[in-house]
This record gives sequence, C-alpha cells and structure tokens, in this order.
Amino acid sequence: MVDCVGNQLDAALDVVCTGGRISLFGMNSHARPPVRQNTTTRNELTVHGAYVGVNTFPRAIALLERAVIKPSVLMSAVMPLERITDALDLLRSGSAMKVAISGSRSGS
Repeated sequence: MVDCVGNQLDAALDVVCTGGRISLFGMNSHARPPVRQNTTTRNELTVHGAYVGVNTFPRAIALLERAVIKPSVLMSAVMPLERITDALDLLRSGSAMKVAISGSRSGS
C-alpha cells in the first residue's frame, strides 16, 4: 500500500494484508493519524517513510522530455466516472496497471 497523499496511513492499515508493507511518501503537515501499534505489530506490517531527494524532479522531467520514460505505456484504460466500479475491478483482478478516471458523474 502506498500513501502518496500524506493522510492515508489509517486507511492503509485497514487494507494492507498481513505481512504487508506501507510506503509513506505523501506530505501533509496537518495529518494526524493515530499510531495503531497493535494493528501494526499483530499483522507484522512494515511502515516505511521516504522523502524525495534533492534534484529528483528536474532529472525526472529531463527523462520525460527525452522520451526515456514513456508513462503512457503504464496506462491500461481511461474510463468515465460512471464506470469507476469496473475500473476498480480491473485493478483488483490484475488486468490493469493504471486506469484513469475522466469526466464527471452524469447529472452532477
């Protein structure tokens, strides 16, 4: 489980499998999730925090500009919001790596 938002540690503890790993690299100075030591210990979880190093973004941008990295190959599908359940099913089954959700719900 990866929290790249900075406020999903509590939710990650609810969904990660026994023996699983949680990677925290989202930054949110206002987030104050409870530390659930019993859950972490009982389920033998590993929680790892990581911070993006100096000069990481300029190098990543340069790789994208030179087309060394092609993120489009990671995109499995683009689906409308109305089909979010189908998108989640694809991800859960392993049939998709990344599904982008586009547009808004009809009538909203």
